[in-house]
Amino acid sequence: MSLILASPLLFLLSSGACSVPPRPDHFGIFQPQGASAATMTKPPMGWSTFSHYQRNFTGQDVLNNADALVSTGLAAKGYQFVNIDGGWMTNQRDARGNLQVDLSKFSDGMLPIAEQ
Repeated sequence: MSLILASPLLFLLSSGACSVPPRPDHFGIFQPQGASAATMTKPPMGWSTFSHYQRNFTGQDVLNNADALVSTGLAAKGYQFVNIDGGWMTNQRDARGNLQVDLSKFSDGMLPIAEQ
């Protein structure tokens, strides 16, 4: 089973999981609206770097945790997303204003992590 490297927000916007922007219910919890609410059987499930590491992680940490989703059986139960939150980039932007990968944490950049 392959895992998907993604941002939850990107997933929700690009997959159609929430075809209508979610609105909070009477408890203040955001719920999907429209046709997708009826067809969504479970929420997007996965692992996020921020939950444990905040900003202190490396590419190897991401791969180790993705492997753990598979080896522990969580991937087979629907955990399919690996989300890399803030901490992957440096504090400096390039001349065009783009964020730059922190090569001290991701020595080969982000692409090799995404391809695995």
